[in-house]
Amino acid sequence: MINRLIHFLILPCSKISFLIEKKMARQLSITEKVRLHLHLQVCRLCSIYEKKVHFLDKSLERQIENKESNIFESSEIESFKKKVQKKITNVQNSNKGNT
Repeated sequence: MINRLIHFLILPCSKISFLIEKKMARQLSITEKVRLHLHLQVCRLCSIYEKKVHFLDKSLERQIENKESNIFESSEIESFKKKVQKKITNVQNSNKGNT
């Protein structure tokens, strides 16, 4: 009976890794939070894994924030616009010649 209760409360590492990832993506239910917390109290490896996942998540967020502010230079955008306009003009001219 006690073994079943322990197994119910403290999930195996394979399921805890899923809960850790899920926690980063959205909010966990109360049951999931309790199970995660209990497991992390007794499993050092999963605790380390959670810290690494948290670190990677924050690092990626910072990377995205830095990249979004300067994705393309204005000269690159203008060059791209000119190339697209030139291709559109070429297609329109070739279509006029075919009709």
